[in-house]
Amino acid sequence: MTVSVLLVDDSDILRDLMNFIVDCDTRFTIIGEAANGREAIETAARFQPDVIILDQYMDELRGSQALPQLRALVPHAFIAGYSGDSTGELSAHLESELDIYIPKGASVRMLFDSIADALERRQVSDPGSGSAGPHSQRQ
Repeated sequence: MTVSVLLVDDSDILRDLMNFIVDCDTRFTIIGEAANGREAIETAARFQPDVIILDQYMDELRGSQALPQLRALVPHAFIAGYSGDSTGELSAHLESELDIYIPKGASVRMLFDSIADALERRQVSDPGSGSAGPHSQRQ
C-alpha cells in the first residue's frame, strides 16, 4: 500500500528535492504541495493525505498555527515536523502535537525512512487501524 503525502514547506527547492526522493520510493506518493499554512489547510482538506510533512517557519501561517486545523480536518493523518529550528524555539508543546519531529539538518531520505518506520510500528501496535491514525505512537 502506498502512503499519500502532503508536503508543506516554503522552499521550492526542498519540495522539489522531496519529490525527487519520493519518485524513487514506492512506499510514498506525493499528492499535494503547499508553501504556507493556509495552502496546507486547503490542500489537506481537499486530498485527505495519510502523512503531512510540515515546516514550522513559513509566511502567512506557521506550521504551529496550522497544526490544530490540520488535525481537525484530517484526523487520521500522521504529521511529521521537519523544520530548521536552530534556535531551540520549537516548543515542547508543539513537538508533543506532532507525531514525529525531524530537524532539517537530517537528510530527506532519513525523514522518509523515519516516517515509514513509525508507520510500520503503528501498524504492528494497532493492526486493525489500517490508516496512519492520529497521534498513536509518537516519537
